[in-house]
Amino acid sequence: MTFKSPKLNEMLQQLIALPSMNSASPESDTSNREVVDLLASWLDKPGFEVTITPLPDQTHQPDEYLSLDRIQPTVEWLSKLIRQFCL
Repeated sequence: MTFKSPKLNEMLQQLIALPSMNSASPESDTSNREVVDLLASWLDKPGFEVTITPLPDQTHQPDEYLSLDRIQPTVEWLSKLIRQFCL
């Protein structure tokens, strides 16, 4: 099955619409979980294994992780996106 990624402008609109602000000031800090979940859904569809884990001291802020065996496929996928949307 071939995965067709969303159009770049649609992706940007969805990302911009989500609340997310990392701040050292607790009153200004918001969770970026919705952004992480959206990105994970986009990466999961073409077959990337996505694992979301909370940070020990900031459970509202998920951490990003990419296993070593997925680096080359990720570079190839990102290169394809760059060629499709930027060149």
